[in-house]
Amino acid sequence: MGTSDQERLAALEAEVADLRGFVKFTAARVRISFEDGYELGRESVLGPGAGSGRTARTPQAERWLRAVPQPAAEPERELEAGA
Repeated sequence: MGTSDQERLAALEAEVADLRGFVKFTAARVRISFEDGYELGRESVLGPGAGSGRTARTPQAERWLRAVPQPAAEPERELEAGA
């Protein structure tokens, strides 16, 4: 028995809907993985708890914070000064 065009279209639309759901799930998981990786990297440099919003005050964190200055409010002026 052959399937009608309407049945094939309905089957394709159902498959597309499943694939869209999978893509949304995958994109969300990738985003969460990147966020987790960022927080782990931040904690590895600044110390435990650095990702939770608390200020890390470990010796390693202090050295890192001194070594990496905060960006200037006016980056063009800083570049012109040769910083």
